[in-house]
Amino acid sequence: MKTSEKIDEGREATLIAAEGAGALLLTTGVAACMVYLLLMLSSLLLVRSAGAQSAATTAGMQLEAGLEKEKVDGDLAAAMNIYQRLAANANAPREVRAKALLRLAVCKEKIGKEAKQVYQQIVSEYGDQPAASEARARLVKLAQKDHPTTPLTMSERKIEWSKLGSVGHTDTDGTQAVLRNGNSLYIGDVAGHSRRLILNNNHFGWVPSRDFAWVALDLLGNPERRHTLALIKTDGTGYHELIRDDESNSIFRENSSFQMCWSWDDRFLALSDFSLRTEIAGQLWVVSTKDGQRRIVADMPGQRVRKANFSPDGKYLAFVTMARDLVANATSRTYIVSVTGGTPRLVYESTPWVVGSYFISFLDWTADGRYLAIKDLRDGRSALYLLPIRDGLPDGEARFVRFGEYDEGMTTQSGALVSSDDLSQPASSDALLGGLDEGGRFQGWLKLKLKASKNSSFSFSPDGTAIAYTALDADATRRNLVIHNLETGQERVVYHSEYASLNCKFSSLHPRLFCVVEKEGAKSTLMSIEAESGHVEQIASFPASRFMLLPILDERTFYFSEKAWSLSELDPPILRWDRTTHEETVLVDSTKDRIHVCFSLDGRWIIRQSQDVMALRPIEGGEWRTVATGARGLQGATTTADGKWLLYLGEDASGRLSLFRVSVSGGSPELIAQIPAGHSVGSLTASPDGRHLLGGIDSGPVPTLWVLENYVPSEK
Repeated sequence: MKTSEKIDEGREATLIAAEGAGALLLTTGVAACMVYLLLMLSSLLLVRSAGAQSAATTAGMQLEAGLEKEKVDGDLAAAMNIYQRLAANANAPREVRAKALLRLAVCKEKIGKEAKQVYQQIVSEYGDQPAASEARARLVKLAQKDHPTTPLTMSERKIEWSKLGSVGHTDTDGTQAVLRNGNSLYIGDVAGHSRRLILNNNHFGWVPSRDFAWVALDLLGNPERRHTLALIKTDGTGYHELIRDDESNSIFRENSSFQMCWSWDDRFLALSDFSLRTEIAGQLWVVSTKDGQRRIVADMPGQRVRKANFSPDGKYLAFVTMARDLVANATSRTYIVSVTGGTPRLVYESTPWVVGSYFISFLDWTADGRYLAIKDLRDGRSALYLLPIRDGLPDGEARFVRFGEYDEGMTTQSGALVSSDDLSQPASSDALLGGLDEGGRFQGWLKLKLKASKNSSFSFSPDGTAIAYTALDADATRRNLVIHNLETGQERVVYHSEYASLNCKFSSLHPRLFCVVEKEGAKSTLMSIEAESGHVEQIASFPASRFMLLPILDERTFYFSEKAWSLSELDPPILRWDRTTHEETVLVDSTKDRIHVCFSLDGRWIIRQSQDVMALRPIEGGEWRTVATGARGLQGATTTADGKWLLYLGEDASGRLSLFRVSVSGGSPELIAQIPAGHSVGSLTASPDGRHLLGGIDSGPVPTLWVLENYVPSEK
């Protein structure tokens, strides 16, 4: 009997029950009537349940009939008709419809017809079903078949992307890209012929899925929203949130960005590289893209999980770690762990790096899952290697592929490797020089074109006519100490450092610089360098990381940050060291809160910036006193030379990044000047006479992106 006939019989039974109930009301009473009616309604529900089960059974039987026609009888036309009817049957279970579409696509391939559209339909509409994994695998094979460029010859081509917007190695497969311009995220072709808006937002990170169907969004918290992990389709639809943090940041622990990567079947995300200020910096999470359920699959105490990638079959995660302070163990270590959890297994450890010049060794899996793509240094040269992997374990030594930087990398669905070369145009800093008259009125900005290394801190000479900064060297692992004459623009190198960890500050008394160099094992050396002669004198050694802070007033008392290379130069703990007694005192302890600390140039005040609040206290101790609110991010601050005015960056009424000042005694902040459009200013420092202000402009690296094809050996 057909299901519709059973339902009609059920309705008829209901009418009969109603009539019977009415009769019983007139004769034998209400109680007997109700019992009879309930019995009849229960029968109807059983009929309907049996009908639903029958529909599922029927669909399953029809699928089996289609498989018999396809595989036993070889009648592909009849099988395809069955599959098409099943796929269009809204009453059939989703799993059956997905399988029917998959078999339909396979049949189409067998008779030489286009099947790509059917596979794409499975991925788009049935991404949660097992059939979607097979559909994605077939799409990869079809893509390789459609682009058979020199199958036996390795080739590499450059991706011209600089005019498109912000694009990284995870954002493109060499043909299409997800890119950012301002607060807008687009998808388009790398040639720049077309693009389509995905969303408008601010303060967010993103990474597209390998099939470019979805984008994962790391939406940082602001006054309108909490820190959120969300997804959106690349056509701008389907936005939904997976994880929304609470007011106390109890999930992500801090409102700061993290790394994301997609599984090859789009069913999961891996999250890593959480803030080093938190206890979850060594954790690796797997998050379901269906419902946001998350689990910790690895926790590496004392380590920082920098990135992770799923194996193509979805069974494993490979991830790379570094020591939290970047120098305790000067290597990057690659592990493999099951996606269900367990003990991570170390599979590769890089060559030790030079302090201050770390690199990430793990790039990605190859598309066939047989290798890990590895970057390492051998005999001083950077190169790409392939590490054989079988069942989650190394299956031999890493094999050399070719020389190159390969600072980062991602494997595309077609099997190519998209890599970035950050050294071709390394991160650097220029500076903005601002002038103030005797009344403190702003006189305008002058941009200084410098060769400063990324995050270089600047320091004025005692007479205010020159600045010192650390500059890039031809060898990226080294740094130069440069003095720039503000009157003539001439520069000269006064010291060459073998380490990229060099940082220096001018003395307030003499044309002399004091520098700290961090070396192997996190050991640091303090030395003085004469600005005129370049004469170097070693002063002291420290058993741990040290970063020089201003001011240096008497050449006896020095201030250091201990976490500069792992967090930032202004992060606690902040230490004071006495050159005469060699005693070291903690002025500001470590904290889980995200704060930056600096000093007034007269040595009287410690300045603390937390979120948008500026506070200060006497350097010898006491309570913190709020003097201003509305500061922009954690950009750092400074004071005038006499210590009377606090200078900081904030947003004016129009939202423009601007320079403000406020009295250290408190009061209303005063807008001094707007920052020129298009510039992001970091560190601030004032000249000894208070007439000049210098702000570093971090231009960031402009990576060169490459697509490497046919680099994986064929299976024997």
